[in-house]
Amino acid sequence: MSSYGNNLNRSRACKLKYEGMVFKTNSFGDVKILVYENSKSVLVKFLNSGHETVCSLDKILQGKLKDT
Repeated sequence: MSSYGNNLNRSRACKLKYEGMVFKTNSFGDVKILVYENSKSVLVKFLNSGHETVCSLDKILQGKLKDT
């Protein structure tokens, strides 16, 4: 299988794994992953305010998100 095929399979696996999951932020409550495009583009919703934003998976896992 090509490198492209492997990346596509990994992206699908991450989409299935992360969409719908809830994570804690350091200061702004919980966020829910709505859409996982790739590790650099993840749509989340802050559960307290309802605000939605796009960020990286890395920031979600570290809890470094800010609600506006």
